[in-house]
Amino acid sequence: MIFVGRGRPANGGRAMAFTLRLDDAHDMALAQAAKQLKVSKTAAAKQAIAALAGNPGHPRLVRTATKRILERDAQLLARLDDR
Repeated sequence: MIFVGRGRPANGGRAMAFTLRLDDAHDMALAQAAKQLKVSKTAAAKQAIAALAGNPGHPRLVRTATKRILERDAQLLARLDDR
């Protein structure tokens, strides 16, 4: 099921559950993503799935990652630009 935010799930409203086993590194990465997005780990995982399943093409993934990094590191990049 791919479902992000409010509304109806893509599968017509039927919720499906499964167990996602993560090693410590992936669990920490998911927790960090959830914290940055200010959502639960479940919602962060759903958003990651939706982003990848919606368009598995490399250019979109690069644009999304680049935008996130530029926003996160804007102050650092501004300081480096002044040098």
